Amino acid sequence: MDLTRGDVQHRALIVYVNNNWDGLGRESLYSAANYAWRVSLERAENAEIILAVYKRRVAGVFVPRLWLEANSKNYPSKTNSERSNRYGFVGEEASFEIQQRYVGRRLDDDLRGYGGGVRYVHC
Repeated sequence: MDLTRGDVQHRALIVYVNNNWDGLGRESLYSAANYAWRVSLERAENAEIILAVYKRRVAGVFVPRLWLEANSKNYPSKTNSERSNRYGFVGEEASFEIQQRYVGRRLDDDLRGYGGGVRYVHC
């Protein structure tokens, strides 16, 4: 069943990890999802969950605890980590119940990203 805006019951930030994730592994999914997004910091900090989307399907759900500027001080292990006006989050996987609600669902057209790296839902 497709995931529509009405199905999203949290303040969510959708990040599209198609270019950063190989489709394998939970750790690499978090690494692809948490780093260097061009976001409104105020809106991002309002998000309760991050939906990591790969090829239009929700691959994982994370709970952001802290947003940091994407630079070499905050992300020393990332290559090319000087990214102006971009932020990353520190967080963890969402609870099993939240994962069940979203993971594996295909984004409906009303949630699709068109050329941007992020999409806000209810925040």
